[in-house]
Amino acid sequence: MDDATMSFPEIPPDPGKGSPPTQDLADVSTVDYGLIYQTEKPALMRYLLHCEANYQIAEDVAQYALEELYRKWSTVTNPRAWLRKVATRTLARSRVSNECSLEGHDGVGIVPDVAELVEYTFENNAIFVALRQLPPREQQVFALHFDRFETSEIAEILQMRPAAVRQNLARARSRLKQLLGLKGAM
Repeated sequence: MDDATMSFPEIPPDPGKGSPPTQDLADVSTVDYGLIYQTEKPALMRYLLHCEANYQIAEDVAQYALEELYRKWSTVTNPRAWLRKVATRTLARSRVSNECSLEGHDGVGIVPDVAELVEYTFENNAIFVALRQLPPREQQVFALHFDRFETSEIAEILQMRPAAVRQNLARARSRLKQLLGLKGAM
């Protein structure tokens, strides 16, 4: 499946490039949102890359989640966790809804751009290769743990019990140790 042609449900344009939001700007603290945007977008993209999204998909999904956060800013109490929950669901929906829409794309005449080169670099990194060999749930749990989320936060984001999070994290660590040839603790 060629992820480059995936489409996402109602992904609005980039806030800086598109039309202004329909919400009253007085409801959103521009400074607070701006800080969250700057700090969380790279972390959210890293999380999505750990969950097998390519660079362009990660960019699109992260942007979509951040725009949804902007729209719902006044009701969100934990932006970091909320962003990952929205991104996880959006990524899952995009994979399911686009499985049959990719026929006929042969990629002829496409020149690799910077995003593809960055993606290539990441994919050749041994850790990313090992992460992609884990089952999807273990990838998600480990990526959120890597982003320094607590077990209870991971459980809320992925709608799991904390015991299941700990079990998936232990399995992920064990498999990663084997895949990377590590003997010490992770």
